[in-house]
Amino acid sequence: MNCYQTAVQRKAFDRSWKRSTPAEALLALGNSLRAAFKEIDMKESSVVGIAPDDLTPRKG
Repeated sequence: MNCYQTAVQRKAFDRSWKRSTPAEALLALGNSLRAAFKEIDMKESSVVGIAPDDLTPRKG
């Protein structure tokens, strides 16, 4: 969820959609993402965004 919060702060959705995004839409999107992460029981990973509980392969 850190990447979502960063995108909201930097107005990345406005830039990618080339128009202003209502705050209500961003809140709804955030709530949907949180629910989806909980439903599929995934955790965030600083390496690739999300990963299952197993070890995540890393480069190098």
